Amino acid sequence: MPRKKRIQTIEIPCSLFKRFTAFLIDILILEIVVFGSLTKIAEKLIPKDVSFSNIIGSNAQLSSAITTISVYIFLIYLVYFTWLEFKFGQTIGKIMMGIFVKSETKENLTLLRVLISNAIFLPLMPFILFFWILDLGYLIFTNKRLLEKWAKIKLVQEVQI
Repeated sequence: MPRKKRIQTIEIPCSLFKRFTAFLIDILILEIVVFGSLTKIAEKLIPKDVSFSNIIGSNAQLSSAITTISVYIFLIYLVYFTWLEFKFGQTIGKIMMGIFVKSETKENLTLLRVLISNAIFLPLMPFILFFWILDLGYLIFTNKRLLEKWAKIKLVQEVQI
């Protein structure tokens, strides 16, 4: 009787394409499910015939409302990515692309480590643009985000050998 071949899987770093596509899927989900309603609220607050810079400078109450909505958006992003990655090791986009978050150490993922890796979503103006550029540059050259390195986590996919 012939022996069955045992299929083995190994984990390898996921590709930039899978990483980017998973992120786009997650952003699309957030846009459709959550931000559609926030956009409608913002459209009601902001007059159509006035430029954004005029609104910010001339109406403190409206400027405060826009800032509050922006903070909520950042927090929703942070909670979505952090909770799903901590609880399941994947967001919906990562599930669809077959990639997942793992610890680089022998320890299990902790909420703090996943939160650190997603800290890019914290609204730390004016520093956030600098961190986005730094994180993106690090990702392009190393296939790993800088905040993932600091949190000691990795994004992997399984392949059969």
